[in-house]
Amino acid sequence: LMLWFDSLDWKLVLRTSASLQYMHYISGAWVGPSTPSISKPTGQSNWTWIQSGYGYAFLMNDGTSWAMPMDGGAGPSGAYNLYLVLSHDNGVTWGATTSDVIAVAPNGFPTGEVMFQAVGNNTIIGFGRVNPFDPSGCISPCGPLWYMVSTNNGSSWTIESSSLSYNPNY
Repeated sequence: LMLWFDSLDWKLVLRTSASLQYMHYISGAWVGPSTPSISKPTGQSNWTWIQSGYGYAFLMNDGTSWAMPMDGGAGPSGAYNLYLVLSHDNGVTWGATTSDVIAVAPNGFPTGEVMFQAVGNNTIIGFGRVNPFDPSGCISPCGPLWYMVSTNNGSSWTIESSSLSYNPNY
């Protein structure tokens, strides 16, 4: 069992993490809080992980590694740079090497509110909330959810609009 938390400085134009922390539950007790030491994504020399996403950690298809959606650094126009960060020791450490940082949408994604699930046969699926600042003038999350799928355990991704609509007025 893991608990991630982050405090952000929302006064700045670009979100900045003040404190990305996590705790894990082992043998009947909470351990932490700890500041994770997560590798920078490949090709990034200046990088700050800024939040743990709104999804939950999930067991990868290998049955032993855990993955957590995370983002970092501001992408184009303040978009999120979306990654899955792996743990091979039940959440004690995260993203120990660059191979433990899987790029999902490294060049910007409209939201950090995503969830993923490994569904077997090397396939990972995910859904993301629709961008609340839609150019059509929608000021609430509206329209279909984003759908993400990888059939090779995260080596490549297809990201598209789904037919699942989100209605904030229910």
